[in-house]
Amino acid sequence: MHLLCTADGRLRHFSSPRSLPPGERYAILSHVWSDDGEQSFQELKALIESGGSLRKASAKVREFCRFARSQGYHWVWIDSCCIDKTSSAELSEAINAMYRWYADAHVCYAYLADVSDQEDPRRVSSTFRRSKWFTRGWTLQELIAPRFLVFLSKTWTVIGTKSSLARTIEEVTGVDRDVLTFAKPLEAVSVARRMSWAAGRQTSRLEDEAYSLMGIFGVYMPTIYGEGYNAFVRLQEEILRHISDQSLFVWGEESTSLTPLILSPRPPPKGFPAHDLSSRNALEILQTPLIFGQCHTTNWRRGWELSSFRCLDTRIQVMASARNYPSLGFPLALRLPEGYTWLSWLAKTTTDVSWPSFCARG
Repeated sequence: MHLLCTADGRLRHFSSPRSLPPGERYAILSHVWSDDGEQSFQELKALIESGGSLRKASAKVREFCRFARSQGYHWVWIDSCCIDKTSSAELSEAINAMYRWYADAHVCYAYLADVSDQEDPRRVSSTFRRSKWFTRGWTLQELIAPRFLVFLSKTWTVIGTKSSLARTIEEVTGVDRDVLTFAKPLEAVSVARRMSWAAGRQTSRLEDEAYSLMGIFGVYMPTIYGEGYNAFVRLQEEILRHISDQSLFVWGEESTSLTPLILSPRPPPKGFPAHDLSSRNALEILQTPLIFGQCHTTNWRRGWELSSFRCLDTRIQVMASARNYPSLGFPLALRLPEGYTWLSWLAKTTTDVSWPSFCARG
């Protein structure tokens, strides 16, 4: 990773966040990119190497370095100018490691350019609650990963921390307060519940809807910009390989069809195939992010966290048996409109999913 020196603006490469000189830590910035763009790695490097100083850097880079330096940090990381995006290898490595970089930072500063420091952020009508920062795809992991996160207003004034504003943040984002405060490990939250936190968030690139969630699920995969909706298909496949939680196969929001349009803010491309409810395809991975927006969770008596949802079609019901099947997991029955019931035993101890080979009338 490249870190930016807050004193002179030089970029220095470190093999990992933990290879900094003894006693030194780095601060990391979370922000929403400006519509006019951000200063890039090449632009900042050329500026400094030509004899320029931080005073000539962009206002955001300059002010963040000034603020971090005042807090005692010699090194900072900013996604816009600390990644050489002309290198596909470096970009892919950075995207896969980004969750860890935010987690390993001594502190994360979230700069909210649209929030005033002249109000109580807890108020229902506060600009804090309405900040664009809460609507972006990448900022979800930047909210969850850091143990210490400090919110800064548009004037670079501290307005609160993740811990002090946890209740408000939970109301705005749906992310459980216990997860925000590290009272509950992220791994203890069901896949579907974690997916629900991303529902409605937006990214500039379609593929980033999937890439921005890799850290949330602890999976890694190559980034292939241009693959479109297939990025989310690959993400689901990786989740199934590494997490024995089939709540990925239950969906959350009411809809009138299985036409995929879920986390994505865009409509599916013209001619994109819808799925036939009466076919096996209806139970398989869809080719765009699933609708998890209105899920809620319940705790089973064995301590397993299950997710309870309405499916895409109001006529479909998802039912989990209350009985305890230690080796098999739980039965999932999908009542299809045609009157058929698919019955599948989802094994708790394996990521292999064997969808039903039979259907029963009724």
